Amino acid sequence: QFYRGMRWPRLCRGARLLFLIVLSIVGGCIVYEYWTLSHLSEISPTETLLKASTALLKAEPEEPPQNLNTSECFPTISELADFPNCKSKWEWMRNGWKTDACYATMGVNGTGCSFRYFLSTVEKHCPVMEGVNPHGNRTLAMPNFSMDELFAKMVDKPVNFEFIKKRITRMWNSWKEGYEESVRKHPKSMENRSQLRIILHLGFLTNTKFGELSSKGGPLGELVQWSDLIASLHILGHDLRISTQTDTVVRNIDSFSRTGPCPNGNQIDLIFTDIMGLRVMQKKRRAFVVTNKCKLRLLDSFGTQAEFNSREYFNAHKTELGKTNPWGGHGLALRQFLSLYPHSPDNTFLGFVVNTHPPNHTERRDRSGVLVYGKEKYMWEKAEEAVKTAMEVTEVHATVADASDASSLPPGVINHGLQSEEDFHALLSKVRVFLGLGFPFEGPAPLEAVAHGAIFINPRFIPPKGRLTHKFFAEKPTLRTLSSQCPYLEEMGEPWVITVDTQNKTALKDALERAMLSEVTPRLPSELTAAGMVLRVSLMVDRLNTCEQLPSWPPPSALRERIGEEGASCETTCAAAGLRCDSALFPLVNRREKLEKEMGCERVGTAPSIVAPSRCTLQEKALLFSCSSSLAGTVRLCPCRDFLPDQRELCTQCL
Repeated sequence: QFYRGMRWPRLCRGARLLFLIVLSIVGGCIVYEYWTLSHLSEISPTETLLKASTALLKAEPEEPPQNLNTSECFPTISELADFPNCKSKWEWMRNGWKTDACYATMGVNGTGCSFRYFLSTVEKHCPVMEGVNPHGNRTLAMPNFSMDELFAKMVDKPVNFEFIKKRITRMWNSWKEGYEESVRKHPKSMENRSQLRIILHLGFLTNTKFGELSSKGGPLGELVQWSDLIASLHILGHDLRISTQTDTVVRNIDSFSRTGPCPNGNQIDLIFTDIMGLRVMQKKRRAFVVTNKCKLRLLDSFGTQAEFNSREYFNAHKTELGKTNPWGGHGLALRQFLSLYPHSPDNTFLGFVVNTHPPNHTERRDRSGVLVYGKEKYMWEKAEEAVKTAMEVTEVHATVADASDASSLPPGVINHGLQSEEDFHALLSKVRVFLGLGFPFEGPAPLEAVAHGAIFINPRFIPPKGRLTHKFFAEKPTLRTLSSQCPYLEEMGEPWVITVDTQNKTALKDALERAMLSEVTPRLPSELTAAGMVLRVSLMVDRLNTCEQLPSWPPPSALRERIGEEGASCETTCAAAGLRCDSALFPLVNRREKLEKEMGCERVGTAPSIVAPSRCTLQEKALLFSCSSSLAGTVRLCPCRDFLPDQRELCTQCL
């Protein structure tokens, strides 16, 4: 109105325009100050606007008010339910905000409302106040569907990325459709996410030939998982720094800095690597690893258990655990280890995507033959009898890469040689049976077979194979045993999967004959689709915070306490109740009052034990919290939660 009321000569249009711009900027700043102050305090709108205008016009800093109310804006009891760390962080802020100038720079002024704003938008320890942007000044993550932008980040050794680029290219439409499906089904979980700064270092490709061997029949499980993780994070819109070589990861690490205790605009949010990559980082940038230890995420196909994660515990129990532990002893929270399959509730299931090519599935009645699972000659050792049995039932096909002539395989086997992914899937769509030979363990190919309509003959292991019974697992940091070549599919069961002792000719022949007569449709669990993985990765990176003493995700309200039978693990106890143990929730049951109430304990002690909390004993060392461990004569108090059908890593309240 002031602008309109002035008389402006015609020749002063430039001055008039300049005045309008200056007035707009000042007005915008006043509105911004008004908005900020009105959301950090309970001052009336008029007083807030007056204070903002005065502060801007004076251009002088105000002295902090005396006798500040540090309790205003404190969350209600119901708001605190899923924010167990809020109260302790708030108490620290009462005086701790003065220990570094960065807190004041980020808006903390000693009032309770400024504590709430900082602890909810910057550090995520408290619930956000109504009407406040939960991301503060952070950039929102927006979906990124540009493959060119992603591939431009894969530069340090081209051969290492050949398989990854080919797989991502083939599946790009699936990734886009998967993202859109997840947003449509779970909008609250997929929208309004902060963009994270993430380092990804594929350590197993450093100074090795894994990348080259991927085109010659070499192992693909790790490459498949890394490909799918990278594609998920990129489509979700995060800022990625990708490397396979030491000099590249060092440059990526050095590009991030953090000074002072407050988060700033140039700090790392998450670090994805594997055990070999972690060793490189520890050697080259140990201080960075120590500072950001809780932000590490280690891809670990077979998983890590508490007994091997704690160096101190392992050294004290070598006799029963085995003498060596070269892949363990990292001292991370067990949820920081990311597995290929959801085989351990102690670790986090990252998973992979089963790639299925669009229909043209051959009708079941038109299918014939058996395809043997084993693309290198060494996998066929001791398999001659099983192959002969299969040939008594139907024709047998193979895709062995290094069989130079027909004599390399049992007579009569039709070898197609090393196949491209498209040709391999086409072959799976034509055969009736995919026959396992017992190795490789827990690879992705059997899932692809079932997804293409073939029945998987899953070799049963008698006795089960594990660290104490098989040389392949002798140095793996887990006591988990495999009852078959693919326990995940063993759970799926018939008609898609027939688990049988393939060393028993009669049992194997019966299984093959039943499979040849069975009518099945392709099956693929949703947790192994692009949509399932995008949702899981989105929630995992956005909400799983292993830097907190108490868990905020899964939310504490998801906890379902159960008391186990004598000698039972928490994994078994929760499963018996139709639930899933979650190692992240152990701190919520490791409390004296819980043992007194739930287990009737009059006196409660503490111990560094892999089965605590148990009857009248609290866990002394958080590194030893374990869902999978058990001990004869011990009754455990277990942290269970529900899980979604075909998406067991997520609970109902996790979304």
